[in-house]
Amino acid sequence: MKRSNGRDWRAISFKTLVTGAILSIASLSAACSASSNSTTPTSNLPTTLYIADSGGGAVLTSVRVFPIGASGNVAPTTTIAGATTGLTGAFAIARDAVGNIYVTDFTPAIRIFAPTASGNVAPIRVIAGAATTLSTPIGMGFDAAGNLYVADFSGGTGSGSIDVFAPGANGNVAPMTTISGASTGLNGTEGLTLDGSGRIWVVNQNAPNVEAFAPGSSGNVAPSVTIAGLNTGMTLAARPAYLALDSAGNIYVSIFAANTINVFAANASGNVTPIRSITGAATMLTDPLGLLVDPTGKLYVANFQGPFITEYAAGANGNIAPIVTISGALTGFDFPISLSF
Repeated sequence: MKRSNGRDWRAISFKTLVTGAILSIASLSAACSASSNSTTPTSNLPTTLYIADSGGGAVLTSVRVFPIGASGNVAPTTTIAGATTGLTGAFAIARDAVGNIYVTDFTPAIRIFAPTASGNVAPIRVIAGAATTLSTPIGMGFDAAGNLYVADFSGGTGSGSIDVFAPGANGNVAPMTTISGASTGLNGTEGLTLDGSGRIWVVNQNAPNVEAFAPGSSGNVAPSVTIAGLNTGMTLAARPAYLALDSAGNIYVSIFAANTINVFAANASGNVTPIRSITGAATMLTDPLGLLVDPTGKLYVANFQGPFITEYAAGANGNIAPIVTISGALTGFDFPISLSF
C-alpha cells in the first residue's frame, strides 16, 4: 500500500519484505464486531484494547494493551515485545474466545500468546512452516467452532487465499481447508472477519473489492457477495485495506491512501455508494488500517503513520473530529496497524 511519497507501508516497517503491495486487519472475528444498540448491557462492553504495532528500526514489533477509555498521551498497561516473542513486522491481531492473542507477521507466521502474556515472553504456539502454505498472512477471524480463518495476501497461486486452521493448531500444520483459485476473485487479500451466520468477509486490495463467502466454503468457489466499482470508493489508487462489521451487519472498510472509512449497508452488493464516509482533515485519519466497532457503535481506527488511535462516535459521518485520540510518546506507537478487544 503506497502513499503519495511512493513508500509501501510494509517496506517502511519491514525493509526485508519485498512485495508489490500490502493486510486486517486488521482482521477481526465476529466476536469483535459491534452493535449500534444503545441499550447494550455494561457487562457486554469490552474493557481492554489490544493494538499490534509493526515497529521498525529501533522500535520493536509489539502488542500494546490499553484500558477502554484511555485517552491522550498515556502508557500502555501491558506491552508484549522482545526477541523471545519472535514478533517481526506484525500485520494483524485477533483474540479467540478464551482470550489468547493471535498475531500475524511477515516471517511468515502466526504467533499465539497467552491471555496474560506480558513483556519479552515466548508464544504458547506458533503456526509456521511449509505445510501451513502461509505466504503473507494478514487478517484473521474465528467461527463459532473456534476455527481460525487467515487472509493470505499472496497465498494460493499467488493472488491470495483464505486458509482455515483447526482450533489449537500449532507448528508446521496444514490448513483444514483453503479458499483459492480464479473463481474466488481473491487478489491481494488483507482484511478478514466473519459475521454471525459464519459468512467470511474479506477485502482484496488488488481487485479492489470486498467479498463474502458462504459458511463452509472451500476450494475454487465464487463469492456470494461482491462490492466493487467506482461508486464504492475502492480503487487501486485508494487502497482498500481492513474491515469490520457491526451487529447490524454494516460493513466498515478502511481506505488507506484516501484517509477515509467507508461504511456500506448490510445488504450492499455490486457498485454501491457507501451509506456513510468518514473523511476530511477534521477526522485526523492518517493511513487508516485496522478497525473495530464496539457494542455501542463506537469506531476505533489504527492510523498507521499517525501514529495514533482515533475513536469516533456511533454513526459518525463526514468531516468529523474523533471523540478520543490515543497518541504521544508514552504510548510507544511506531506503526500501529491492527486492533482487537
